[in-house]
Amino acid sequence: MITADFNLNEFNRGMSHLIHRAQVEPRRMMKKELGELVKTLIKNSPPRNLAKSKRSVAAGVEKRFEGLKKESGYAQADVPVGKSGVKWYAASSKFLYGGAPDSDMRKANLETLRAVYYKTKSVQGARRLVLGFRKRSGAQKVAMITKLITKKGAAKSVSARISKNFGRLKAGWLGAVKKGAIVLSGQNMPPRMVLNHQSGARADFINGLQIPGNPSFTIINRAYGVTKSSSRHFISLAMSIRARAMKKNAELILSGKKAYS
Repeated sequence: MITADFNLNEFNRGMSHLIHRAQVEPRRMMKKELGELVKTLIKNSPPRNLAKSKRSVAAGVEKRFEGLKKESGYAQADVPVGKSGVKWYAASSKFLYGGAPDSDMRKANLETLRAVYYKTKSVQGARRLVLGFRKRSGAQKVAMITKLITKKGAAKSVSARISKNFGRLKAGWLGAVKKGAIVLSGQNMPPRMVLNHQSGARADFINGLQIPGNPSFTIINRAYGVTKSSSRHFISLAMSIRARAMKKNAELILSGKKAYS
């Protein structure tokens, strides 16, 4: 039996089909099916589409942060907050740029910005609100920036840093593989984006395959995000996929169309 914080009834029924109907030795069957389960968990755990996830992160970063660029004519300055409660970040011949005092993150390092990205679900309003001066001649206007202000290029760095972590959750299923307790073989092997995180994966396992009469194996994944509802959905999906596959294998073995390898 494989234990986890999920409904494993269907999965365990699939194993029972192989053990009892196809007369497969339990330990042998479990070692093979554990490997297939790990590959299925990796395939179905987020992110399922790497390119799409990277685009989503880039869009999310763009919604939260705005970098001030010297090339666009900004006269950047570290000035105190005015009496109105507005902090004036920069100025050009056309605009005077202001916003909330706590939105100035030009001095924040990459890890701080990454943490802010996850904590900040959305930013109110559009990219900026453009207001005209009352009774003022000339073309200069006020631009109230509604995003978090960063230095030039910071948004791209945040996107790259977050995308670099893609594969960590998937690698959390490889704890037993790394130690040699489970051996992967055949098709659908883990991609490079997962293997790159194997050494630092937050993974563990409990090997009880040697227990006479009641062999068991516990796969432990402690990666960030594994307990989220979206992850749990895909994990349950992986369990269901392997359950159906084991039941089908049992039927094929009993019919003589397939031998258990």
